Amino acid sequence: MISANAAMPGSYDHLQVALSVLIAIAASYAALDLAGRVTAASGWSRSAWLTGGAAAMGIGIWSMHFTGMLAFSLPVPVGYQWPTVLLSLVAAILASAFALYVVSRQRLGMARALTGSLVMGGGIAAMHYTGMAAMRLAAVTRFAPLLVTLSVVLAIVFSFAALMLAFDLREETRGTPSRKIASASVMGTAVSAMHYTGMASANFMPSAVAPDLSHAVSISTLDTAGIGSVTLIVLGLAVLMCSVDRRLAAQASELERRVIERTSQLTATNDALTESEERFRKLVEALPDAILVVSEDRIVFVNPFGTKLLGAQQPEQLIGKDISEIIHPGSLASIRRRMQDCYHTGVASPPMEHVLISLDGSAVEIESAAIPITWKGSPAIEAIARDIRERKRAEQRLREYEKAVEGLEEMIVVVDREYRYVLANRAFLNYRGMEREELLGRLIQEVLNEGVFETVVKEKLDECFQGKAVTYEMKYRYPKLGERVLSLSYFPIEGPNGVDRAACILKDVTERKRAEEALRRLAAIVDSSDDAIISQDLNGVITSWNAAAQRIFGYTEAEALGQPITIIIPPELLNEETQTLRRMRAGEHIQHYETTRVTKQGMRVHVSLTVSPMKDSEGRVVGASKIAHDITESKRAEQALRESQAELARVIRIATMGELTASIAHEINQPLAAVVTNGNFCLRQLASGTPNLEELREAIAEIVNDGARASDVISRIRALLKKDASAKIDLDINEVIQEAVVLVHGEVTRNQVSLRTDLAADLPRVFGDRVQLQQVLINLVLNGIDAMRTLTDRPRELLIKSAKHPDGVLVQVQDSGTGLDPQQADRIFEPFFTTKPQGIGMGLSISRSIVESHGGRLWAESGSKGALFQFTLPTSADGVS
Repeated sequence: MISANAAMPGSYDHLQVALSVLIAIAASYAALDLAGRVTAASGWSRSAWLTGGAAAMGIGIWSMHFTGMLAFSLPVPVGYQWPTVLLSLVAAILASAFALYVVSRQRLGMARALTGSLVMGGGIAAMHYTGMAAMRLAAVTRFAPLLVTLSVVLAIVFSFAALMLAFDLREETRGTPSRKIASASVMGTAVSAMHYTGMASANFMPSAVAPDLSHAVSISTLDTAGIGSVTLIVLGLAVLMCSVDRRLAAQASELERRVIERTSQLTATNDALTESEERFRKLVEALPDAILVVSEDRIVFVNPFGTKLLGAQQPEQLIGKDISEIIHPGSLASIRRRMQDCYHTGVASPPMEHVLISLDGSAVEIESAAIPITWKGSPAIEAIARDIRERKRAEQRLREYEKAVEGLEEMIVVVDREYRYVLANRAFLNYRGMEREELLGRLIQEVLNEGVFETVVKEKLDECFQGKAVTYEMKYRYPKLGERVLSLSYFPIEGPNGVDRAACILKDVTERKRAEEALRRLAAIVDSSDDAIISQDLNGVITSWNAAAQRIFGYTEAEALGQPITIIIPPELLNEETQTLRRMRAGEHIQHYETTRVTKQGMRVHVSLTVSPMKDSEGRVVGASKIAHDITESKRAEQALRESQAELARVIRIATMGELTASIAHEINQPLAAVVTNGNFCLRQLASGTPNLEELREAIAEIVNDGARASDVISRIRALLKKDASAKIDLDINEVIQEAVVLVHGEVTRNQVSLRTDLAADLPRVFGDRVQLQQVLINLVLNGIDAMRTLTDRPRELLIKSAKHPDGVLVQVQDSGTGLDPQQADRIFEPFFTTKPQGIGMGLSISRSIVESHGGRLWAESGSKGALFQFTLPTSADGVS
């Protein structure tokens, strides 16, 4: 029982559904094929193809939809009103006709494609729903608006896709058949999707009203199969007709092409034959080579160039002459042999060089070839002769050029437009390690790395062949030479037909590049140096001036360049510059001497100066390079150090004098006691009334001597304690020793030391400070006395010795004490190191500083009998300033 309020259930025959999809794909393929034929046709055949194609395509589309409807079954009988069915078929045919018309146009713009898809999609939708309207059954059909709308949209979208595919595939190409099959499959599936979407939009509600069965027919399964079969046959015939028409059209096109081509060939041949005689005549007359025809050893024809070549004004001057009259005797025999060979063999002779004689008797060098011909029925020889006099002169010049190029140091090669080597000089061959026969005729890419040739060399050569001079640099790695930097210049060489060769000049600039790089680095070093670096010529004119020179002397580079070097030399030192230039001209180097210079502001600066000669490429001295290191601050520090050392030395001397107080008092008391004794003696003599004048004179003389002796001791003590600047003079070292001995005499006596001197005679004088040297000697003597203070097992002996030495003068102070402790021997000259309970450790350190400031050396040695301290001093001739 079917409910009156529920939609009737429907079902599909799957075989019939599959048949409808197959019909859709076949119809799609036929549509794509028909689109190509409609497009290719013209005139009445176009109309025929459009009409027949629309009918076949419309039947296919209608059949698919109608078969799909027949595949649908309901619980009630379904009939179809055939007029309405025919109307749906007409809608399908009209939509197909419109689609074929649209895709057969020359252009398918977006607007036309969209309009066509709307019309075609609407037609298909109209066909579908008209077909459904033909259904006659006891039910009311209700449609779902959303699905109806979706089916219409799908019809329009699928129509748009079909139009675009058909337009794209209408031209037959190699891959078109397979693309058509794939596109037809997609289109058939899409059309089926649209149909079954439309079928899904319909719901059939039971109705008690009997259907109108007028003009209605029922369709059986056999009828459905018949409709499908007929449709497939119609579509197959359409595809077959398309294929036959396509083949016939291709054959007609090929036949037309061949006819046109053959016609063109015949026309061209006829034109060529018509023009050949005239062209040949003009060619012979305009040819820049001489053409002579000789028959029976006489000239029977000569062209204008041949007339001119042989010095004639008109050809008649040469016609009829025997060939012996125009051929040089030296070439006559060989030419006759060549002519006979041509007659006998019938083969042209290759070009050879000969000499002709012009009418004025001058020799004409030619290159000629001979061809056997027939002239007016008689055997003849056609000779083609080229004037090679200019070429010979050019070859001679080329040989001269090659000879000159061969001896050049520059590497030179010449290459042609095929990039082959045609010339190379010895310098290039030696550089590459090749012989001429190994190189000439080879391609550049066979000799060079092919990658370098393709990316660099070929491009530059092509520029040169365009008439441009090209210069560039490149790096190239040779198997034996390694990476080198080359400078290359290409120059075009004109030939008869324009630029046909290029001359290449190569230079290995690797060393120059390295020198330039070194120069750049040197310039950077010079510019960043803290020392002033100045160069000048031999006239004393400044030629370079770095940033440090500006900082030290105050002049900018612009102010200093071109100025005399004397702008920074104090007036009193101008002679120093004269001596410097003299030594520079002699090629001498002056290493690190200290001098004074003056700044732009007039301030004096101390510099350590190094001067070196500057030489040109030929080794000639052209100037001087000066490096000035500013030592003003170090000089100030040295002066402050000297002042501190002098003050410290004075303090040490005062401390030493403190140690010698008792001895010094004894040395002064002795002469003073003698003065008092002699003074009392004089007073007694004067009081006696009869003084002995001789004894008074002797007593007074002793008083004077003792006073002088006390005064001398006091003066020496005063000199040691006096705070004076160091003053170095020429000294007798023995006198300095003796004066020091006097000062320590009391201390020596008090400590029961036997002091002995061994002073060499004729010692050279030394340049030094008397007080400072006495301080050194007193310190060494007192140290020796201290070392022997506890000695009881042997005599306390102290020896002061002077002698000549390779370094000047040697002074030794040796005691007989216990000697030096080996563990402390290396430290006794360090400041504040002492072995005395009450010492401060500065005596030996100050002594060494004093000796070294005099240019000498102080050292100690430990022997079996005490310690030996010794120092050297340079002589006045070697004096230290």
